[in-house]
Amino acid sequence: YKARLKKSNTKIAYVTTDIDSDSDEGFLLDSISEMMDEFYSRQVSKDTKRSLIRNAERGNRNGGRPPFGYDLIKNPDDPKRRKLAINEGEAEVVRKIFDFKLKDAIGAKSIALLLNQKGEKNRNSKWNKNTISYILSNEAYIGNTVFNRRNRLGGVNPKSEGIITKSHEPIVSNEQFQQVRYMKKQETNTTTKTSQRSKALFTGILKCECGAPLTTETATGRSKKTYRYY
Repeated sequence: YKARLKKSNTKIAYVTTDIDSDSDEGFLLDSISEMMDEFYSRQVSKDTKRSLIRNAERGNRNGGRPPFGYDLIKNPDDPKRRKLAINEGEAEVVRKIFDFKLKDAIGAKSIALLLNQKGEKNRNSKWNKNTISYILSNEAYIGNTVFNRRNRLGGVNPKSEGIITKSHEPIVSNEQFQQVRYMKKQETNTTTKTSQRSKALFTGILKCECGAPLTTETATGRSKKTYRYY
């Protein structure tokens, strides 16, 4: 932003200190000030993260809307903090979702359609496959508080940095949750990555001996001709 201001011949005037950013001394002082501000910001970020981790380890909620099936209540052991408590009306719907998956072995989209047909509401919204998938993979439903698994850039943190704490009453059993997780993993392994619009001869037909569909790849030869292979 400073570069853009300078390019448009706009002078920056500082309120709390006398800095002439056009001089070498002012440039140096300004740069040092920026570096100190950045250092302070990083320290505040570290302190905040440390507090959030400590809060999660104690089973408290670090903000955000509670997952469907739960309400936020005061923690009896720490009234300034909040924890999850079962909302029985919503919890019944969560149990139905797991039952549909385990007993009928249907996908998230089909479960969403069934719930919408039955008039079940996702609070004030209709159900969709993304919400169903989130519920089926959320460890909150087996009583866990999970925190710091991912960083701010969306990457995965080392397992040693993740927090998993038993913190509240579960809605489904751990056996049910692990069985659903296994089913979803099997579905992922057997889902074809080949585009449905692919014009390759054996699209969706050829399979590996493990059961997974073969996918098509392309390569360019020395003659610049494009080859497809499985």
